[in-house]
Amino acid sequence: MSEKHSARMKKLAIDEKIDNWGARDLAGIITVPFSICAAAGLALALLGRPLGYFLLLAAVGQGMIMFSLLLPKIKAISLEYETKQEEYEKFVEEIARWK
Repeated sequence: MSEKHSARMKKLAIDEKIDNWGARDLAGIITVPFSICAAAGLALALLGRPLGYFLLLAAVGQGMIMFSLLLPKIKAISLEYETKQEEYEKFVEEIARWK
């Protein structure tokens, strides 16, 4: 009984971490429009415009910042999915066994 209870508490803790949007998430959302810099920067760089190179550099920097901000949330979601998948595989294995 306590094992089920602790598993449920862990799930609730993970859900709270995923559902609570904080400053990191807001910063990640704000940096998303800078990915547009990549498209505009590439087009302008191919035309030989100096602004294009600047926009490409800005897009790469913003992409690195966005990745570092959103990676913890992505890992938490992935961990929860892997846990559910393991439980489902055990359930299917029990059903599929010959009795």
